[in-house]
Amino acid sequence: PTVRAAIHKLVAQGLVDHRQGLGTFVRVPDPGDHENPLRSLVGEHRPGLLELLELRLGLECNAARFAAKRASADDIAFLEKTCQAMRDQLARGSVDFDADTAFHMGVASASKNPMQLYIMKSLHDLLHYGISENLKRLYDAESDLELILSHHEAVLAAIERRDGESAFQAMQEHIRFVIDYFASHPENLDDHRDSRP
Repeated sequence: PTVRAAIHKLVAQGLVDHRQGLGTFVRVPDPGDHENPLRSLVGEHRPGLLELLELRLGLECNAARFAAKRASADDIAFLEKTCQAMRDQLARGSVDFDADTAFHMGVASASKNPMQLYIMKSLHDLLHYGISENLKRLYDAESDLELILSHHEAVLAAIERRDGESAFQAMQEHIRFVIDYFASHPENLDDHRDSRP
């Protein structure tokens, strides 16, 4: 009964389709639907930056591990391109925030798990709404920019070597660095959880 109730709730939220006699299937979102399903799931609770980062810690480390096993040559070329874009921007003294995001989405895509990519896309939509200014504060110091780029390059190198465990650890180090930064700089952690789209 509990599982049936949960399925009915997911159906009502448009996240899954229940087909009589066939089973329950994850629904492919309508491209015209701009509502973030994760935002609907959390209801009135607006997740804070640290909550989202902790969730990413689990998802993205596993994505990196699978990407090391499954990434195609095109996936690796895309990740190299995003790192190069960050490197070029760093040489100009700033950060390419879009390239940073594209790198993380590229790792999720390279995991070859459509649900991983779908959930990561929803998470990044939440991260970019209302709290992107918080994340940008992390990039104020040039030493942080260089370190973040080195993290991305370590993840990429492990994926290129097909070393799943090293890819996992490199991504873990990167996201823990961001978590630790905000834990030690609470003044940079504005609370946007009550923001509305």
